[in-house]
Amino acid sequence: MSKPLIIEKPNIESRDPKRMLIMPPTTENRSDRAELNSGVAGQRRFTTVHKIEYRGPAPELIHTIMELQAARAMLMRSQLRLQNQAAAYVRRCLGFDVNATEKERAKLKKESTALVKIIEAGETPKSDDHKAAAEAAAAMVSVLQVARQPMEEMRKKLEKRLIELAKTLPPAAFVESTPGFSYLGLATIVGECGDIGGYRNPSCLWKRMGLGCINGEAQQRTTDAEKAILFGYNPRRRSVIWMAGYSLLMQEGPYRDLYRHRLAREVEKAGPDHATIRYLGKKIRTSVKRAGEEYDSFSIHACRRAQRYVEKRLLLHLWLAWKGISARTKINLNSVKRIADE
Repeated sequence: MSKPLIIEKPNIESRDPKRMLIMPPTTENRSDRAELNSGVAGQRRFTTVHKIEYRGPAPELIHTIMELQAARAMLMRSQLRLQNQAAAYVRRCLGFDVNATEKERAKLKKESTALVKIIEAGETPKSDDHKAAAEAAAAMVSVLQVARQPMEEMRKKLEKRLIELAKTLPPAAFVESTPGFSYLGLATIVGECGDIGGYRNPSCLWKRMGLGCINGEAQQRTTDAEKAILFGYNPRRRSVIWMAGYSLLMQEGPYRDLYRHRLAREVEKAGPDHATIRYLGKKIRTSVKRAGEEYDSFSIHACRRAQRYVEKRLLLHLWLAWKGISARTKINLNSVKRIADE
């Protein structure tokens, strides 16, 4: 059995009302929220009022989830490698030219990906050029497709087991009440970062998942050896939380509302001269008003920053739900504006 962990509750006397953002404001659990939020300029100050006993899940359970996630990630990389090989072979059959421009390469890549799907589905391409390429590449694509099938079956079994284990974790109720978030998403996050309740504060969890800010710089890949050690950035972990955040935006709910309001602020900060691109505007059915006009195309950087904000908020709520500090971790539209304007 895992050893009980003692955590501290914050001192409610030293809280700053302007920083009441660690828990979304609601009409319930005001005392819990008041006890949780303290600190100045984004730094949380926790002093001991009384100690409560926190028992996390068994270490064996966390270890099992981490091993299953590692095996799942390995299978996904192998599948992707085989898919890319099939697409590369089809490009050769379509007439790949090493001297082609970037635009021509992008077009050929798109055509080859679509043609691979047509070949695997056993369909016939419409154009004559594609028919000839499909006939030449059919044998190779079929072999690679057959090689992927046992990997796909094993991956599904692993995911089924991960979902079963995730339902026994402390944030199970949070998952059930959050649109766009699944038990598999929870399992993959736990598989990459381990016992969420074992982190000292949410900032440590953000750093583990590649969302931290170190010495004024966002975590990222770098060729500087000292910086790389300091950042501790792992692209796979960042990819896991990115997918979790993206799935939240694809469902109508509090996190999509948070994204909309945060995006409006990011677009305002970017200014009218910032280059824009149509990204998620139609998918999440949102627009931003600027100078009296509505836009559904936004700066890609503004979109990324807004999504990053949502991802950090998700990890924060998971950390709270895991520790059982408060039973209510939902956010509502009334609190979204205050949170997004942080």
